[in-house]
Amino acid sequence: MRGLRLGPDDLLIAAKISSTPGDLSTIDNAIDAVEARIREAAPAARLIYLEPDLLRKIQITEG
Repeated sequence: MRGLRLGPDDLLIAAKISSTPGDLSTIDNAIDAVEARIREAAPAARLIYLEPDLLRKIQITEG
């Protein structure tokens, strides 16, 4: 997670969130919950960017 102060009352938060692949609505709800917790803890966080980092196996094929 990274934070950047943009002004006296403005904070930008960016984070990559590890997750297992699943239903997109479940991932979306989890991101919304994290955003709400950040806003509660840091009201100056006006811009919040959270990116899910889905853990998946990458299969390499020849051909």
